[in-house]
Amino acid sequence: MNRPLVSLVVIAVSLAAEVVLVQPVASQPASKLGRTVFDSAAMSTRPSARPSSVASGYGPYYDYIGIGGGNLQIIISNFGSVGGDLPEGVTEFYDPITADAVRATKYPRQSRITYSLNWYIAVGAVSDNDTIVADYFSPDAYPQGAFKIRTFDAASPLYDPEARANIDAICSYMDTAKSLREAKRSLGIKVTQRTLAWFAPNVYDFILVNYRIQNIGTKMLRHVYVDMASNAGASGGAPLEYPGRADDLSGYLKSWRAPEGCGFIDTINLVYGMDNDGDPSGGRFTEQSPLGAAGLMFLSVPVATPQINYNWWSQVYRPTGELGGWAPQKKGEPRIDWSFPIVYHVNKYRWMSELEFDFDQMWAGVDKTSEGWMPPDSWARLIDSGGITWHDYSFGEFNLDPGQQTEFTVAVVAGNNVIVGPTDWANRYYPADPSFYYA
Repeated sequence: MNRPLVSLVVIAVSLAAEVVLVQPVASQPASKLGRTVFDSAAMSTRPSARPSSVASGYGPYYDYIGIGGGNLQIIISNFGSVGGDLPEGVTEFYDPITADAVRATKYPRQSRITYSLNWYIAVGAVSDNDTIVADYFSPDAYPQGAFKIRTFDAASPLYDPEARANIDAICSYMDTAKSLREAKRSLGIKVTQRTLAWFAPNVYDFILVNYRIQNIGTKMLRHVYVDMASNAGASGGAPLEYPGRADDLSGYLKSWRAPEGCGFIDTINLVYGMDNDGDPSGGRFTEQSPLGAAGLMFLSVPVATPQINYNWWSQVYRPTGELGGWAPQKKGEPRIDWSFPIVYHVNKYRWMSELEFDFDQMWAGVDKTSEGWMPPDSWARLIDSGGITWHDYSFGEFNLDPGQQTEFTVAVVAGNNVIVGPTDWANRYYPADPSFYYA
């Protein structure tokens, strides 16, 4: 993995300077545009479970759009997801400006490389001495719940002088919808999400997402933490399920040499996911080889000195078919139950709020007990070379009184050619010292 993440980092550290230089990219005729919506009455636990051809008009209006005009093609929803796969029964979503079909998170555009990037927002807080995590959200009914889509392209029927990008999409969602209240408690928050994407070649490897969180309830929220959680990894044409995703890796990049040179170091704070070896075939890379990485970085947070936490966990199958998992844990931490629904919800607020920064997944098999970590077990020594991996990136803490709001911004970025040679993994990766692979 020579020159790790260099393409991705150059994009990330140049965001602020680049966005003011973007020029509009030509839009497609309105007759070619369209998207699919969903009927809340048909939904089960996750809103993407069962699609319908029309919106109900009386319940939550679940909506998706594809962002397809840039080099990073991605699907966003109006209930808190950025990235992800197509819901059951849907073949594609469309870019509302270019009419490009988007079927998954692709990078580079129109390639066969699919990333299992699927960022979901979660908000945890203490309310009336009760710890609650809101990680399922619901939009309003139509038309209030629909995306407001606009563009700075004057030739488009969606042109708006207030728009700041080729796609400037706004939506809002809450954790207080009736169907969600029946299943769990709520914090009483509303999230307004603004997604910005550009199509010009110098700025089309990332999208920006601004989140505004408002306490619309009647209770004070204390010790609030915000978490962004996603799968990690990439696949070249294979389905994003086992075994196609059994070699995912999660990592964190704190800093990198500034593109201006002169010895300057830029602080990056980037969480990324990638394939472990690029899936070579016959000793060579092919058009289906996932050589890049995709990740997320916080550009701004509403805390002067934030506590930033990074946690990952992974599952893998033994050759016998047994499923197990592992995550880095500090000595003295409560035991993690690795049955999927339990681990996610029981540990969520603890992961969001406890000061912990995990080491990269490739170090899972390295004994770090001298640094306060639990020793690796047999599962860790399988997972260090890849697994079915998730990671969480969180910040806090702050308080929200009734009516109060705050906001933060993230960049979702991608870069290619992170993996350089088709034999690098086989010849340079040593579980006892992964640093050689990073060199």
